[in-house]
Amino acid sequence: MTEKTAKGHSGMVRVPSDPESVGRIVDKSLKPGSNVSFGFRDGTVSVTLDHFGDWTIMVGLSARSDWIVSSMFSLERLGFFKATESEGRVYFLWTSALESGGDARSLVEARLLEVLKALQRSMITHYIC
Repeated sequence: MTEKTAKGHSGMVRVPSDPESVGRIVDKSLKPGSNVSFGFRDGTVSVTLDHFGDWTIMVGLSARSDWIVSSMFSLERLGFFKATESEGRVYFLWTSALESGGDARSLVEARLLEVLKALQRSMITHYIC
């Protein structure tokens, strides 16, 4: 028995440690109608390219996360809006369709890097003393 895969690339990938790798993943992985998702503690970040050429970044955070409030403020500063809450998760969206002009792929790569950095800054580190 063989497994069929959907056209394009969809799935979870490990968040790369250097910023240039994020651009390469978005550049090589996404074709119209597909997405790529990054998993991290208490959430996910998904990037989707639709058939019209518009890019959407969706951030899903656990509503129980220790750093949900600081993440919400960071995402709003980056142009995200709160879309919905479902099953203990809060979802925020940003789309290139609301931006004017320029290279959409470069714009989404830059925004994705800003999001990953903002989420990293928002995370609370627990220490055992």
